[in-house]
Amino acid sequence: MGTFSEKLKEYRMRTGMGLREYCQIAEIDFSNYSKYERGVLNPPKMKEALKKITSKMDLTAEEFIELHELALIERGQIPPKLMEKIETTGQTAVFLRVIGNASLTKEKLEKLMRFIESHD
Repeated sequence: MGTFSEKLKEYRMRTGMGLREYCQIAEIDFSNYSKYERGVLNPPKMKEALKKITSKMDLTAEEFIELHELALIERGQIPPKLMEKIETTGQTAVFLRVIGNASLTKEKLEKLMRFIESHD
């Protein structure tokens, strides 16, 4: 999945444009956009701001949703789709408690995420 900044850079590079060129065409501030790509600046809070900085990337709806979810997660918020599952699943609290008590390395967590995704 990657981070917000990694995905943002990947999508911008897919346009074939350099940073300055992209910012000029998208009519966005070069300095702030560069900070988003480098992970120095937190992702935008508002969905409209994210739409603005990705306006010239020709993202699919799925790509935009993924980027928006990454932005929410990195800002410490729970994406609506996940929140809906949390609210409708009675076992969520138990699952979170088990994960909280587990000694999960980055590799184990990634393996768990791949397992969950493959059984969705």
